[in-house]
Amino acid sequence: LSAQPAQMASGFAELTGHDFLRINTATPGLRILNFDPPVVTVDDFLTAAQCDALIEAARASGEMKVSAVGGAANVNIRTSRTVTLNIPALTEHPTKKAILDAAEALLPELKGLGASKNAFKSPTSSSPFSFELPQVAHYSGGEYFKTHEDAFPEAIAQEKGYQRRATVLVYLNDVAEGGATKFDQIGIEVRPKKGQCLLFFPGTQASMPDARTLHTACEAVPGHEKWISQLWVSGYAGKHTPEGIPPGPGDRAARRAAEKAAKKNSKHGVSRGTK
Repeated sequence: LSAQPAQMASGFAELTGHDFLRINTATPGLRILNFDPPVVTVDDFLTAAQCDALIEAARASGEMKVSAVGGAANVNIRTSRTVTLNIPALTEHPTKKAILDAAEALLPELKGLGASKNAFKSPTSSSPFSFELPQVAHYSGGEYFKTHEDAFPEAIAQEKGYQRRATVLVYLNDVAEGGATKFDQIGIEVRPKKGQCLLFFPGTQASMPDARTLHTACEAVPGHEKWISQLWVSGYAGKHTPEGIPPGPGDRAARRAAEKAAKKNSKHGVSRGTK
C-alpha cells in the first residue's frame, strides 16, 4: 500500500476506522485484497524462525485436539486439530507475544492491550477490546473447515456482551497445493504463505456479523499440511455509557463498580446536617 497514492491509504484507513477497526496503512508489507469488506494481507508479520518455533512447540505439546465447533448442525464442518496458547508449554511462548505485538501495531486502537490485565477478559464499556486466546491449528492433507463465519449471531453477541470484531490469521508454513482461505461472497482466495497475516473483520462497529466475510479453509492436498495461528479481537457489544451518566442495565460490570463506589462513599462520607 505504501506505493499507492496517499489519498488511497487515507481513505482506506478512514473506512476501516468508521465501520470496523482502523488499520495502520503504513504497516510494511500491507496489501489490500478487498476494500469493502476490508480484507488485507501483511507479509513478514512473523519471521520464519518464529513460525517454525511455534509449530514445533505446538506439535511437541501433545495437546493438539480435534477442533470443536458448537451446535449439532456443525458436525463434520471442521476436521483440523487445534491447541490454545494457554497451556503451560505455550502460554509464555515468545511467538505468542510477537503475534500480539504485531496485531497491536497493525490495529492502533489495540495499543497496549497485550500488557493490560484485561487483555484476555471479556470486554466492557470501559475496556472495549480484548483478545481471545491465540490458537494454533493444524490441517493434514484432506482436512478442512467448511464455509463459516467467525462472528457470533446478533443474539449470541448480545448475550455474551461482545462480538468478534477482527480475525488475525497467520500462516505458519507454505502450502504447495491446496489449503487456501476462500471468501465465498467476494470471490477472493488467499494461498498460505509462511509468516503472512490475513486480516479481516467478521463483525462491524455496531456488533453485527458481516456475512460477506463467510470463508472456507480449503483442503490441503494429501501429502501436504497447513499450520496457522489465529487470534480474534473481541469488542464490547453492550450499551456504552456516556461520560458522567450512570451505567445502565446493558453494562453489568460497570454498574457493579458504580454500586461498590457508592457504598464506599456512603461509609466515608461527611454529613451536611447538624453537628
